[in-house]
Amino acid sequence: MLILSGIVQVGNLIAFTLMCATLTIIFVATGRSIFPMIWGPSEREGHAGTETLVTAVPKLGFVAALILLGVYTPAPISALLQQVAQSIGGR
Repeated sequence: MLILSGIVQVGNLIAFTLMCATLTIIFVATGRSIFPMIWGPSEREGHAGTETLVTAVPKLGFVAALILLGVYTPAPISALLQQVAQSIGGR
C-alpha cells in the first residue's frame, strides 16, 4: 500500500495502473492454483498418514523458537535489528 500511495503522490498514474493490474493478475493466478487445494475434494483414497515423532520434533522446535523470539528478543539480535534500521534511515 505504501508503494502504491507513493506512486500516486508522485503522479505517475501509468505506473499505478500497471502495478494494480499486475497485482490483480498475480492474485488471480495464485488463487486459481491455491483455492482448489484448500477447498476442493481430496483425490486421495484412504486415511491420512500419521506423523512420527522424528518429523514432528523439528517443526515444534521451530514454532517454539518463533514464539520465543516474538516474546523475547536477545540483546545481540535486537542490536543487529537496530543497526539495520539505522542503516536504512530508521531510528
